[in-house]
Amino acid sequence: MIKLAIFDVDGVLNDYSPTRYRSYLGGLAGITVEEASEAVQPLINLLAVGQITLDMFESSVAEKLNIKKEQVRWVDYYKGIERNEEVAKIAMELRANGYLITLMTNEDASRSTMIKSRFNDLMDFYFVSCEMKLLKPDPEAYRYVIAQLKKALQATVFPSGMVFIDDTKINVDAAVRLGMRGYLFTTAADLRAQLAPLLQR
Repeated sequence: MIKLAIFDVDGVLNDYSPTRYRSYLGGLAGITVEEASEAVQPLINLLAVGQITLDMFESSVAEKLNIKKEQVRWVDYYKGIERNEEVAKIAMELRANGYLITLMTNEDASRSTMIKSRFNDLMDFYFVSCEMKLLKPDPEAYRYVIAQLKKALQATVFPSGMVFIDDTKINVDAAVRLGMRGYLFTTAADLRAQLAPLLQR
Protein backbone atom coordinates (compact mmCIF):
# COMPACT_ATOMS: atom_id res chain seq x y z
CA MET A 1 0.00 0.00 0.00
CA ILE A 2 1.22 3.51 -0.86
CA LYS A 3 1.87 5.49 2.32
CA LEU A 4 1.38 9.24 2.43
CA ALA A 5 1.80 11.84 5.17
CA ILE A 6 -0.25 14.99 4.61
CA PHE A 7 0.95 18.05 6.53
CA ASP A 8 -0.77 21.36 7.07
CA VAL A 9 1.57 24.34 6.71
CA ASP A 10 0.70 27.26 8.99
CA GLY A 11 0.82 26.26 12.62
CA VAL A 12 2.49 22.94 11.78
CA LEU A 13 5.39 23.16 9.34
CA ASN A 14 5.51 26.93 9.71
CA ASP A 15 6.02 28.35 13.18
CA TYR A 16 3.07 30.64 12.64
CA SER A 17 -0.42 31.04 13.96
CA PRO A 18 -3.04 33.04 12.02
CA THR A 19 -4.07 34.50 15.38
CA ARG A 20 -0.90 36.59 15.34
CA TYR A 21 -1.89 38.30 12.13
CA ARG A 22 -5.41 38.91 13.39
CA SER A 23 -3.97 40.32 16.60
CA TYR A 24 -1.82 42.68 14.55
CA LEU A 25 -4.86 43.89 12.60
CA GLY A 26 -6.93 44.16 15.77
CA GLY A 27 -4.26 46.32 17.38
CA LEU A 28 -4.28 48.69 14.42
CA ALA A 29 -8.06 48.91 14.40
CA GLY A 30 -8.48 49.09 18.18
CA ILE A 31 -10.61 45.95 18.33
CA THR A 32 -10.22 42.46 19.80
CA VAL A 33 -8.62 39.53 18.01
CA GLU A 34 -12.04 37.90 17.79
CA GLU A 35 -13.58 40.99 16.21
CA ALA A 36 -10.70 41.27 13.74
CA SER A 37 -11.05 37.59 12.84
CA GLU A 38 -14.80 37.93 12.30
CA ALA A 39 -14.20 40.90 10.03
CA VAL A 40 -11.42 39.51 7.86
CA GLN A 41 -11.93 35.71 7.77
CA PRO A 42 -14.60 35.78 5.03
CA LEU A 43 -12.22 37.87 2.92
CA ILE A 44 -9.31 35.51 3.65
CA ASN A 45 -11.44 32.59 2.52
CA LEU A 46 -12.32 34.34 -0.74
CA LEU A 47 -8.66 35.17 -1.33
CA ALA A 48 -7.61 31.60 -0.55
CA VAL A 49 -9.80 30.18 -3.33
CA GLY A 50 -8.94 32.88 -5.83
CA GLN A 51 -12.32 34.59 -5.86
CA ILE A 52 -10.76 37.98 -5.10
CA THR A 53 -7.34 39.39 -5.92
CA LEU A 54 -4.74 40.41 -3.36
CA ASP A 55 -5.38 44.06 -4.20
CA MET A 56 -9.12 43.62 -3.63
CA PHE A 57 -8.43 41.80 -0.36
CA GLU A 58 -6.16 44.51 1.01
CA SER A 59 -8.55 47.29 -0.03
CA SER A 60 -11.52 45.49 1.56
CA VAL A 61 -9.68 44.77 4.83
CA ALA A 62 -8.53 48.39 5.05
CA GLU A 63 -12.08 49.61 4.51
CA LYS A 64 -13.60 47.17 7.00
CA LEU A 65 -11.10 47.96 9.74
CA ASN A 66 -10.69 51.64 8.92
CA ILE A 67 -6.93 51.34 8.49
CA LYS A 68 -4.56 52.23 5.64
CA LYS A 69 -4.22 49.73 2.82
CA GLU A 70 -0.44 49.58 3.23
CA GLN A 71 -0.95 48.53 6.85
CA VAL A 72 -2.69 45.29 5.86
CA ARG A 73 0.71 43.74 5.01
CA TRP A 74 -0.69 40.33 4.00
CA VAL A 75 2.44 39.29 2.12
CA ASP A 76 5.06 41.21 4.10
CA TYR A 77 3.78 39.87 7.42
CA TYR A 78 4.34 36.32 6.15
CA LYS A 79 7.90 36.82 4.95
CA GLY A 80 9.42 36.74 8.42
CA ILE A 81 7.81 33.44 9.39
CA GLU A 82 10.26 30.63 10.14
CA ARG A 83 9.63 27.01 9.34
CA ASN A 84 9.45 24.59 12.25
CA GLU A 85 12.60 22.54 11.77
CA GLU A 86 11.57 19.96 14.37
CA VAL A 87 8.42 19.17 12.42
CA ALA A 88 10.39 19.19 9.16
CA LYS A 89 12.71 16.62 10.71
CA ILE A 90 9.71 14.40 11.56
CA ALA A 91 8.55 14.67 7.95
CA MET A 92 11.98 13.62 6.74
CA GLU A 93 11.92 10.62 9.09
CA LEU A 94 8.51 9.61 7.76
CA ARG A 95 9.92 9.81 4.26
CA ALA A 96 12.82 7.58 5.31
CA ASN A 97 10.20 5.10 6.49
CA GLY A 98 8.50 4.97 3.11
CA TYR A 99 5.99 7.82 3.33
CA LEU A 100 5.49 10.32 0.53
CA ILE A 101 5.25 13.82 1.98
CA THR A 102 2.31 15.94 0.91
CA LEU A 103 1.50 19.52 1.87
CA MET A 104 -2.15 20.59 1.93
CA THR A 105 -2.95 24.14 2.91
CA ASN A 106 -5.59 26.86 2.71
CA GLU A 107 -3.59 29.70 1.19
CA ASP A 108 -3.61 32.31 -1.56
CA ALA A 109 -1.28 32.53 -4.54
CA SER A 110 1.03 35.19 -3.07
CA ARG A 111 1.85 33.15 0.02
CA SER A 112 1.79 29.87 -1.88
CA THR A 113 4.85 30.94 -3.84
CA MET A 114 6.78 31.44 -0.59
CA ILE A 115 5.60 28.08 0.77
CA LYS A 116 6.79 26.23 -2.32
CA SER A 117 10.21 27.83 -2.01
CA ARG A 118 10.42 27.25 1.75
CA PHE A 119 9.54 23.55 1.61
CA ASN A 120 10.91 22.55 -1.78
CA ASP A 121 13.32 20.09 -0.12
CA LEU A 122 10.57 18.48 1.89
CA MET A 123 7.51 17.88 -0.23
CA ASP A 124 6.72 15.25 -2.81
CA PHE A 125 3.28 16.72 -3.53
CA TYR A 126 1.71 20.10 -2.85
CA PHE A 127 -1.96 21.05 -2.78
CA VAL A 128 -3.09 24.61 -2.09
CA SER A 129 -6.62 25.95 -1.91
CA CYS A 130 -6.05 28.76 -4.42
CA GLU A 131 -5.32 26.13 -7.09
CA MET A 132 -7.88 23.55 -5.94
CA LYS A 133 -10.57 26.22 -5.47
CA LEU A 134 -11.50 24.28 -2.34
CA LEU A 135 -10.89 24.86 1.36
CA LYS A 136 -10.35 22.46 4.23
CA PRO A 137 -12.48 21.11 5.89
CA ASP A 138 -14.68 20.70 2.81
CA PRO A 139 -14.70 16.94 2.13
CA GLU A 140 -14.37 17.70 -1.58
CA ALA A 141 -10.92 19.19 -0.91
CA TYR A 142 -9.75 15.87 0.53
CA ARG A 143 -11.36 13.88 -2.27
CA TYR A 144 -9.63 16.13 -4.78
CA VAL A 145 -6.26 15.43 -3.16
CA ILE A 146 -6.88 11.68 -3.16
CA ALA A 147 -7.91 11.74 -6.82
CA GLN A 148 -4.89 13.79 -7.87
CA LEU A 149 -2.50 11.57 -5.93
CA LYS A 150 -4.02 8.51 -7.59
CA LYS A 151 -3.52 10.14 -10.97
CA ALA A 152 0.06 11.23 -10.26
CA LEU A 153 1.11 7.89 -8.81
CA GLN A 154 -0.90 5.86 -11.33
CA ALA A 155 -1.93 3.59 -8.51
CA THR A 156 -4.80 3.07 -6.12
CA VAL A 157 -4.51 5.36 -3.13
CA PHE A 158 -6.35 4.32 0.01
CA PRO A 159 -7.24 6.86 2.72
CA SER A 160 -6.24 4.23 5.30
CA GLY A 161 -2.68 4.60 4.04
CA MET A 162 -2.69 8.34 4.73
CA VAL A 163 -1.55 10.18 7.85
CA PHE A 164 -3.12 13.63 8.14
CA ILE A 165 -1.57 16.27 10.43
CA ASP A 166 -3.22 19.63 11.09
CA ASP A 167 -3.49 22.10 13.96
CA THR A 168 -7.23 22.65 13.42
CA LYS A 169 -9.53 20.00 14.85
CA ILE A 170 -12.32 20.33 12.28
CA ASN A 171 -9.77 19.71 9.52
CA VAL A 172 -8.50 16.59 11.27
CA ASP A 173 -12.04 15.38 11.92
CA ALA A 174 -12.90 15.76 8.23
CA ALA A 175 -9.87 13.65 7.26
CA VAL A 176 -10.78 10.95 9.78
CA ARG A 177 -14.33 10.76 8.45
CA LEU A 178 -12.86 9.92 5.03
CA GLY A 179 -10.78 7.10 6.49
CA MET A 180 -7.43 8.79 7.09
CA ARG A 181 -5.49 8.58 10.33
CA GLY A 182 -5.73 12.04 11.82
CA TYR A 183 -3.36 13.74 14.25
CA LEU A 184 -4.11 17.09 15.87
CA PHE A 185 -0.88 19.05 16.06
CA THR A 186 0.08 20.93 19.23
CA THR A 187 3.88 20.68 19.47
CA ALA A 188 6.63 18.88 17.61
CA ALA A 189 7.38 16.79 20.69
CA ASP A 190 3.75 15.71 21.00
CA LEU A 191 3.57 14.89 17.30
CA ARG A 192 6.71 12.79 17.53
CA ALA A 193 5.17 10.87 20.44
CA GLN A 194 1.92 10.32 18.50
CA LEU A 195 3.78 9.12 15.40
CA ALA A 196 6.39 7.05 17.24
CA PRO A 197 5.21 3.69 15.81
CA LEU A 198 5.51 5.09 12.29
CA LEU A 199 9.00 6.47 12.85
CA GLN A 200 10.55 3.19 13.91
CA ARG A 201 12.54 1.45 11.18
